[in-house]
Parts: sequence; structure tokens; C-alpha cells
Amino acid sequence: MTSSSYAFNTATATFDSGSLTSWTVGSGSTLTEQGTATIALGTLTVQSGGTLTHTANTTTRANVIDISATTIDIQSGGSVTAVGLGYSVGSGTGAGVALSGAGGGYGGNGGDNAASTGGTTYGSVTAPIDLGSGAGTTSNGTSTKGGGAIKLSASGTLTVNGTVSSNGGTGCNGNPGGCGSGGSVWLAANTFTGNGTVTSSSASNAGNGGGGGGGRVALYYTTDSSTWTVQAFGGTVAGAGTRGGAGTIYRKAAAATNGDLIIDNNSLTSAANTTQLAATNETYDNLTVKNSAKYVIPNTSSLTFATALTGSATNRGSITVNNGATLNVPTAAFTFNQVDVNHSGAVGVSGVTNLTDLTLTSSS
Repeated sequence: MTSSSYAFNTATATFDSGSLTSWTVGSGSTLTEQGTATIALGTLTVQSGGTLTHTANTTTRANVIDISATTIDIQSGGSVTAVGLGYSVGSGTGAGVALSGAGGGYGGNGGDNAASTGGTTYGSVTAPIDLGSGAGTTSNGTSTKGGGAIKLSASGTLTVNGTVSSNGGTGCNGNPGGCGSGGSVWLAANTFTGNGTVTSSSASNAGNGGGGGGGRVALYYTTDSSTWTVQAFGGTVAGAGTRGGAGTIYRKAAAATNGDLIIDNNSLTSAANTTQLAATNETYDNLTVKNSAKYVIPNTSSLTFATALTGSATNRGSITVNNGATLNVPTAAFTFNQVDVNHSGAVGVSGVTNLTDLTLTSSS
């Protein structure tokens, strides 16, 4: 559909392609994107009480929010949401193992439950477009879907004073019911502004199933004047299931070389891991692993940070370097502070491994 502008004030509408000068989603209105095409706009405005969303998915990636505009303004009380619109229960690359309500995985591993294993990680840290995975099926409780996928790109200013969320589905409960993982949020603009919330977390589990893993968030900008709250937490559990692993938050300023990776699990102890994909070599400028997050570098993979590693004074995060894996640090005398490192692989300077003079110091 092509038009000069379109305003939605009291209606519900669905679009699957086209270009417009502007979209305004008013109070009480819901605008739903269908399909996976990028919709080009001049201006997107979501006013207080307005909702931009996408059609629910089932077993394939069929629907997402993907909008490219000059200016995007998510006003206070406005919502861009893909909560629970990802893969169905038992579906997705990171689906929890069936029958006992294990949590779905994506950015973080899903939590185990009883004899069922939580879902695995998958997808891209830097270009997240995947849907979140559903929890494992269950015969008694209620398991939920994963989160959907949101991509908003502005050549000018992207303002978020409301909410942008691809959290996993809510309502996971019972004995046992698992939670779906968070989905994807990818925001890019010349300038970020606003004080809103950007999330891709799993829901809280009121039952005994596994918590879902956090999703993936990527933020690209030239100037960041925002004070957004950005979260990709694993899901909590009320019963015996394992809590979900932290998702990933990637931030890259235009002037940065590699960007920064943040792994934060909101101090959820006894939670699942955040496992880097196998056979990948990831490099960042700064790495943050905090608040009980547990990052794992698997066999045949490497993780390099060029500048700084940040942890937390309480509820420390950890990095586990498995046999056959490599953690590359900036200097041979690097000091680890407020992050625990467990390694049976190699720790060294990028390009050089197993340094005998490497100083590994843990200080509070």
C-alpha cells in the first residue's frame, strides 16, 4: 500500500508491505505488521495508548516488525511489542525438550526441568533477527511461546519514551510448565533519545518448569542521548526448575571498532548459562558479565575483548573457557576484577595463547 500518510486513531489494521510518508498510531489503536518485508516510512509515531505489533508466528519465521524511517517516535505510553509472538511451544531452534516443560533458549540457554533439558542458544549477537523459541511441551502445566522480532531503523532520530519489547510469552505455570525465551530487538539510528524501556527477556515462571533464556538486543548509533532501560534477562522460576540464562545486549557506536557485549542476568543465581555458539570467533571492545550471568566459551570457539572487562561486586558473573576454547585478553598482565574465570582451555593475548607469564588476579 502506498499513500502520503496514514493515521490510526480508533481502529485495528494489518499491513504486509508498501511505503508511506508517515504512520501515526493513536491511543486505542493497534497496527499489525504481517510478513517479513521491510516497510519504508518517512515518520513513525506511536502515541500514548497506541500499539505496533506483528502477527503471531507458529513453527516458522513468517512475521516480524521491520520498519525503516527517517524519524521514529515511541511516545510515553506507546508500545512496540512482539511479546509471546515467536515460535510456538515445542518449536524453534532453541525449543525446550518436550514433556517436562524445560525453558526455551535463544540469547541465553533455557532452564532445565526434571529430566528435560533447556533449549540451546542460536542466532546472531550483532544482527539479531530470529524469533525466540517456545518452552518444551507439558502434560500438566502451561508452557509458553518465545518472543517475536523487532527491527526499527531511523536515518535521523529514534526516540523511545514508551516500551519496545520482544519478551517471551507470559503465563507459564503449573507442574510443570516452561517459559519461552525472549526474542529479538534491533534498533539503529543516527541519534537515540528518550527514557523508555527496551527488553527481550523471558517471563517469570509461577510453576515448576524451566525459565526461558533471555533474547538478543542490538543497538547501533552515532549519538546516544538516551537513558533507556535495556534488559535481556533469563526467566525466574517459583518452583524446582532452573532459571533461564542471560540474553545478549550488543551496543555499537559508529566510532567504535568492535562494539560492546553485555551479559547481565539480574542477579538470578543458580541459572542456566549463556553459551557462545560453537565454532565462532567473537571480538568486542568491552565485555560486561555481571549479576550472576554465566558465559561459556565452548570447544573450537574464541572470545576476544580489546579494552575492558566489567563485572559486579556482588552476585559476580563468570566466564567458563572450555577445553579447546580460547579467551583472549588485552595484555599479558591483565587483571580480572569482579568476574570469576573457570578455564580448562586457553587464556592469552589475542593471537597468542597459553602465556606462562599471564597474570590472572581476582580482586573484590
